[in-house]
Amino acid sequence: MNSFWINDVTELLATILLVSIPIVCAILYFRHRTLETNRRAEIMLRAMEKNNEGVSNEMLQGLNAPQKSLKERLMSKLLWGILSLVSGAGITASALLIGDDIFYEEGFILLIGLALLGVGVAFMIYFFVGRRMLSKELEAEKQSQS
Repeated sequence: MNSFWINDVTELLATILLVSIPIVCAILYFRHRTLETNRRAEIMLRAMEKNNEGVSNEMLQGLNAPQKSLKERLMSKLLWGILSLVSGAGITASALLIGDDIFYEEGFILLIGLALLGVGVAFMIYFFVGRRMLSKELEAEKQSQS
């Protein structure tokens, strides 16, 4: 009787967490974007009030966040690939080794681990193929920064 209650509470908490965490992340992300847009609009309005000739393009470009270089973008793909690959391998190994009925209902944890493995492999392929295909652009970017 007691283990039945614990299983129900565990399933309820897992469901609440799995549903609420993505929703909270999305809310925080969109709130941040809205506040950032409002801040930019406020700065532009102040500049327009001070200078009636208009706002220059240089000022508008200065408000935007700096763009990441091609190398930084490729390295972030490599980072996410390694993280996903290691996480997926760990979750898959633990699902196969533990194999308990509480955590292994119908292979759900195993599927999550395999999905993370697939995402990690995809990011790694993206990095290595992108590095090979964009080698000329990477060299040109490296020379322009020097």
